[in-house]
Amino acid sequence: MNIERSGGFANIEGWKFGTVKVVSFAGRTPAPRWNVVCERCSSSWTEQHYRLTQGEYHCKNMACTLGRVQAPRAKQTEHEPEIETPVPIPAPVPKVSDEYRRYREQMKVWGMEKDLGSSTDFEMLSFEQKGRIMAPVIEAERQREIEAFAASIEAQERERMRRQYGI
Repeated sequence: MNIERSGGFANIEGWKFGTVKVVSFAGRTPAPRWNVVCERCSSSWTEQHYRLTQGEYHCKNMACTLGRVQAPRAKQTEHEPEIETPVPIPAPVPKVSDEYRRYREQMKVWGMEKDLGSSTDFEMLSFEQKGRIMAPVIEAERQREIEAFAASIEAQERERMRRQYGI
């Protein structure tokens, strides 16, 4: 709310701006200034014209209740996160395919854990490359199944012989 008339500033002597009253003109150098006084604590000082006319103006005396500007209080329901404490971001758990799990277990059986690639690298392989890698794994699994089947047949035969002949 700049009050200007014909290139100069209007006479605002006696006007009230917020909590202060303009008492008298103080000079034009470097810009128009006014002597003002607080209506509550009677503090006086000189203020520039444009600062008075920019909106509600308060006393500059910090001891004056009208001069204290309080920051708005945050509502109790709103909780802002602290700046020093970053919010922990959970690390994504990589989804391991059944194929990679089988590959990893077989590599451990063969004692080749140091040559084991990551699941991400494994998933990036083409279908043909995975097929070449999984062929010996599938063969080893098949061989274990055959050996387990043979062992169970042998155990059943021993049990049958023990029952039949008392051995």
